[in-house]
Amino acid sequence: MNNSELAQIGRQLAAQLEDLMEEGYPKSDEYTGLSWEADILRAKARDLEDDCGVGLNFRESVISNYCGPAFRSRIPEIIARVKAFHTAYDEQARA
Repeated sequence: MNNSELAQIGRQLAAQLEDLMEEGYPKSDEYTGLSWEADILRAKARDLEDDCGVGLNFRESVISNYCGPAFRSRIPEIIARVKAFHTAYDEQARA
């Protein structure tokens, strides 16, 4: 997978997280976690395309830090895809 394809996946995941944010209360921990994660995904996507170096500041997913187990159990597929994106990003960054 090339950088452009991986960046597109990151932007799509960010959009999915933003859709989930619309279901929640804006001042909740889940909303905060999803918002930060969406921002991190977009930053990594931009780094893949523009080589701007922001990836060094965002190492991994923040969903588990802000979203409780009950919320995470509702979105296991998205969490797995976010984790896979972070792993692929790290591998691309080392290549």
